[in-house]
Amino acid sequence: MKLLLPILLFLMAGSACAQVDLTVMASESKVMWTGTKVVGSHQGIVSIKEGKVKLKNQKLAGGYFVIDMTSITCTDIPDSDPIPKKKLEAHLKDEDFFDVKKYPTARLILLTCALIRITRPANLCWAT
Repeated sequence: MKLLLPILLFLMAGSACAQVDLTVMASESKVMWTGTKVVGSHQGIVSIKEGKVKLKNQKLAGGYFVIDMTSITCTDIPDSDPIPKKKLEAHLKDEDFFDVKKYPTARLILLTCALIRITRPANLCWAT
């Protein structure tokens, strides 16, 4: 019995440092984008279809995200001004830009991760 307790503590400590895979809650997550041009910029969102992040020692160690490019939406042009909004969204989806008919999804793969200072909050949620 005296030997069992240290073994259990060792195993528990090892599992706390182990790698953990977390599934991104796609319905709760989005990518916010900003596109710039010579005389201004536009902002918008695009949905995440799926994704996983890997934590090692409680730090981000990798992962991937599948982005639904057909969901790209401009958020800085109000819905009350539908012609420019639809024109920009159509342009972004067209073959001269993202070509979403041919490439309906994009995949972002995190190969290496490093700590950086975050200046804006991220809207990414995951479930354990």
